[in-house]
Amino acid sequence: MKIGGALYDLSQVTGGVLALGTVPARRVALLDAGAIRSVIEEDFDGGLAANAQVGRHGWAAVVSGSGVVSVDSSVTNHPGIYNLSTGGTINSWGGISLPGAGVLMPGTNVSIDYLWVVRVIPVDANTGYNVGMQGTQSTQAPTNGIYFQKLPGDTNYFCVCRNGGAETRVDSGVAVDTGYHNFRAVKGPTTSVGFYIDAILVATITASVPQALIFPLSAITNTAAAAKTLLFDYYGHTIDAIRG
Repeated sequence: MKIGGALYDLSQVTGGVLALGTVPARRVALLDAGAIRSVIEEDFDGGLAANAQVGRHGWAAVVSGSGVVSVDSSVTNHPGIYNLSTGGTINSWGGISLPGAGVLMPGTNVSIDYLWVVRVIPVDANTGYNVGMQGTQSTQAPTNGIYFQKLPGDTNYFCVCRNGGAETRVDSGVAVDTGYHNFRAVKGPTTSVGFYIDAILVATITASVPQALIFPLSAITNTAAAAKTLLFDYYGHTIDAIRG
């Protein structure tokens, strides 16, 4: 299995070490993937354009105002696409979340690796979006979250951690555009989070890492009466889950 450029399979469970953390030897002997991790992959190649029916995992629609979810046509190298649009009403939202896959971030005890593949149209000063995980819907300033962000006035992608409303926000140095990009965030067994755009490390954040429940959630909003579009091609994550 491949997520965000890294491989995850049972052959990596050697000497009590998994790709994203240390597993006690007594657990490794189980050779049971379900006992050591939680994995989700979503290609958005199924489901319906309806709340709790998007994709294979039943993603929830996060829409307000004239926001709408629709199925889009696949293109070369991007099988399965959903279209999240704000519609033409100002301050509308279009997005999706996976509440059932929420992860609690208790300090240094949880490792997580997630990847979104998305495209945004257009790039302008009236478009804002978050791509990642957060605990509050329909806002670019959630109480808790780990995400990539473009505020309406930004010309670069920013990397953000928020914990209890406290924010650490770092400029990635990568200019926003209308192409497909891989947005990956990796939090290991420490409180450090690495942010990658198209497999290149663009920021490392060690402050404001959330301690509360966050969900896979990405959404787009508009600050002018014109439709803005976020195309979802892929989502995947692996989370430490030492069960039992």
